[in-house]
Amino acid sequence: MSKAESKQRVTLSGVITAADWDEDGRVVNVMIAATDESDYIIGRNDKGRKLLNLIQKQVQVTGIIGEDDFGRKMIMVTKYQVIREYEPSAGPLDSFT
Repeated sequence: MSKAESKQRVTLSGVITAADWDEDGRVVNVMIAATDESDYIIGRNDKGRKLLNLIQKQVQVTGIIGEDDFGRKMIMVTKYQVIREYEPSAGPLDSFT
């Protein structure tokens, strides 16, 4: 962890989404779009790297909150659980063709 390390352990639920890409368009960082309406970059430890394969899955993660080198909220994951695959609900615009 870097900058303003808080050492606060939390559990978050949300959907894993892509956060950063390399020059070839491959995902190199993911984040959790949490139910608290915040986005948290997933730290790049062993558990965090495993979440790279879980894009668009709903998960529950537990870890330590801090900031990355760019000042973004980050969670260094200590454990995670896949809850289910993300299934977007039909919204009002889905009825238009």
